[in-house]
Amino acid sequence: SMLKGMFAFALYDAGSTYLVRDRLGIKPLHFRGSLTEDVYLFSSEAKSLVQGIVAAPRFDSAALVDARVLGFPVRESAFLEEIESVGPGAFIRAEYIDGVVVLERQQYAVVVPNIDTTISSEDADREIAGMLPRVVREELQGADTCALALSGGTDSALLAAMIPEDRRRDVVAYTIGDSETSTDILGAARVAEALGIRHEVVVPTYEEYCAALPWLIYHLESPMLSGSALAMLAPHMKRSGKVCLVGEGADELFHGYARHVDPRSYRAGMLHRAESISAAGGSVSSNARTIIDRLVLAESDADLSRAVTDVLLHEQLSGAHLSC
Repeated sequence: SMLKGMFAFALYDAGSTYLVRDRLGIKPLHFRGSLTEDVYLFSSEAKSLVQGIVAAPRFDSAALVDARVLGFPVRESAFLEEIESVGPGAFIRAEYIDGVVVLERQQYAVVVPNIDTTISSEDADREIAGMLPRVVREELQGADTCALALSGGTDSALLAAMIPEDRRRDVVAYTIGDSETSTDILGAARVAEALGIRHEVVVPTYEEYCAALPWLIYHLESPMLSGSALAMLAPHMKRSGKVCLVGEGADELFHGYARHVDPRSYRAGMLHRAESISAAGGSVSSNARTIIDRLVLAESDADLSRAVTDVLLHEQLSGAHLSC
């Protein structure tokens, strides 16, 4: 309860090693404990658990099937067999007992939308309106300069507007698009101009994007590439310091997807993909099946809406957005 923000760390205490990940799973943390009974490896990058090891793990094709059906990877998946991820809001305790590594998994926080039916919409608006600018100010503390990933959409535009006026001269907004006239670039330019924030545009060619694919897969450690736009912006944003403001995760938290409005179509699409995979001789993992079954068992619109919200918060938020 005393830790805030994003983190992933290992703590050795009284003969036990604790691997701890932040509540939303922003910082990645992977482990591999099946080499021998007395060897246990962990790292913030899955690739470091492969290099220099004779028995290198194979690509986890089942994890790819899950991601194809669900639209996002199951949270514990690292797309490599024998390598797992510490889940969001979880920790793993590793201890040597009689020469053998014993792993204990625990959940210390769960991202569940606690609906306060006693608060009015106006009070909720005021609470959020005070909370978000405070978080932005805290992120800017100690940073001489800052980058802002600006798409021109609601999420990143609101972040830009929350930057204190006396700090906007220290901020550079970056936008990536497929042409100078793309919707994102034009929208971001209007926001930056209105707020007095310097704006830089990145327009990679088709050839440059194709050439970057191996680099993207290597660093994102995923075939999904949902964070490819931010990854391609990263070398440019690095010039503006070590702090970068992004609007990732807002759609899951504030119901910004079409699937929130029409959860039945979302469920139908997921079931159709699962049936197509099954017809081709494939199948989803037990973890993915649990997610699908939860959506199938939701009969009323209210139950299905709540189930979709929970699934997106617990799985997609980290697996497809924040940890990239």
